[in-house]
Amino acid sequence: MAGIRTFGDAVKAAERAEEDYQEPITVNILDREVTIEYPGSGQAIYMTATIAGTDGDITQVGELVQFLYHLVEEEDAIFIKHSLLDRKSGFDGESVIELIEYLTEEWSSRPTRSLTGLSKSQPRTGPSSTGGARRKASTPSRSRSAAS
Repeated sequence: MAGIRTFGDAVKAAERAEEDYQEPITVNILDREVTIEYPGSGQAIYMTATIAGTDGDITQVGELVQFLYHLVEEEDAIFIKHSLLDRKSGFDGESVIELIEYLTEEWSSRPTRSLTGLSKSQPRTGPSSTGGARRKASTPSRSRSAAS
């Protein structure tokens, strides 16, 4: 009889988290600075699944709020909760979605920024290279179509 297979290892997860560490992002929520930690890989997967799951319904926003609570200090999570519960605060479900969109853009652009700083000529090379790649990609497709 085969043994039970184990998934997950706290030591390995801590090592990966240390390797993947990114500086936190500070945002302003209702005139209060809130620092949001960079998500771990499991948190990023959870966020992605939540965003992909539905089209901005109340359940999705609730899941995103829970996600956000795990990336901020406890005092900030309480502040966010109270702000959401105060219908006159100006911070609502739409604000949460805008915040998550902003964070996602920031988190996904961070690796790119560090790679593009190598030389000033790279941004000009990228677009023309992409254009050439498109032409090359379309030529083989035509050849395959003609060969059929």
